[in-house]
Amino acid sequence: MAKLFIHFNYIFHTLYGKLLRSKNRQTKTKLMQFWRTGALGFFFITSCTFTDKDSFAPAYLIMSDPSLTVRQDEGAPVNGIKDAWVIVDGQLLGVFPIPAKVPIIPTGKSMTIQVNAGVKENADKNTSVEYPFYVPVKKNIDVESGERYNIDMAYEYKEETYLDFTEGFESSFHLLTKDIDGDIETRISLTDEDQAYGFKSGVIRLDKDHNEVELTTENFYSNVNNLGGNVYLEFDYKSEEVLYVGTEVNTPSSEISEYKVLLTPTPEWKRAYINFTQEISRPAVQTYRVLFRAFYEVKSKDLTTIYLDNIKLVHF
Repeated sequence: MAKLFIHFNYIFHTLYGKLLRSKNRQTKTKLMQFWRTGALGFFFITSCTFTDKDSFAPAYLIMSDPSLTVRQDEGAPVNGIKDAWVIVDGQLLGVFPIPAKVPIIPTGKSMTIQVNAGVKENADKNTSVEYPFYVPVKKNIDVESGERYNIDMAYEYKEETYLDFTEGFESSFHLLTKDIDGDIETRISLTDEDQAYGFKSGVIRLDKDHNEVELTTENFYSNVNNLGGNVYLEFDYKSEEVLYVGTEVNTPSSEISEYKVLLTPTPEWKRAYINFTQEISRPAVQTYRVLFRAFYEVKSKDLTTIYLDNIKLVHF
């Protein structure tokens, strides 16, 4: 029966991985219904049939506290890894929220364990993706029944990763100086009153007289350095207002500004991974930059704040 438990666990987490990866709302709904129905049936069956005489013992992979090591010019060693995409001997075992205790079936020989870093793309807590820029964790283990194996969740950027810019607000100046809205009172400024990492962050302050901010970098970035693949914007944020994040791109015939994601207010620091591949890696795009925008909407407060930290624009 314990073997049945392991196989059901494999099936459920594989479906869970497909559910998180799916971009189609209808498909996602059907998978969720199937996953919930299967889970209820499984718990009913196991509650009736598990006994203490069952002698089979799985092994367990223990995963927690993912870390990121950075090289020079890769910014702060911060990450927002929330899930472990576990691959055993080349097969996806499932997607597991971290911290995780993952049962596996010993095969009597060395097993190759690979753990890809899962992040919440576009701040959607229901969508986990394998972050393409982190080197997967790999380990060969002679797995034995009943044993527990701690997996060191230590990641680093792939060598081919290219960062257009990083901004940690630690120096006396910063890169987000282009004030599109025209109100210098709502520009982002340096502060040491709160930060996600290091000693400083960037803060925006809004009130009824200065009720809008829209900002970006002074410079555009060239698609000459972009291989046409994945493009993500990483950053930490803590905000009392809704924060809009988008892009401004230039093509031979037009300049296009559009906002893709809105981030809801949060009293705690969170790390966002915004996928701008579709907006930036199009063949017609020549130059680009990212946009941040917010409005004074929390009228119950005389002054509202938005904090940003550890911004990275990443691609291959």
